[in-house]
Amino acid sequence: MALWALAKTYGQEKLVYSGRSSGDDHRGDKVRLTFDHVGGGLASRDGKPLNWFEVIDADEGGFVPAEARIDGSAVVLSARA
Repeated sequence: MALWALAKTYGQEKLVYSGRSSGDDHRGDKVRLTFDHVGGGLASRDGKPLNWFEVIDADEGGFVPAEARIDGSAVVLSARA
């Protein structure tokens, strides 16, 4: 909330004050999660490939590991059926 106030109330425009946008794009077996306010860009904290994402298996109803990759200001998720 403090970062939001600094950006929105006090005009500090270069702050990254918000997370994921409300826009998701579902195409086939992939989901694209687009982020606003990514500052210098998206990156994993440790520089390694993303490996902690899961998606819901539409057939079984449980969570399954998802492959994730950064594509510009988005994370693209896919899972093997």
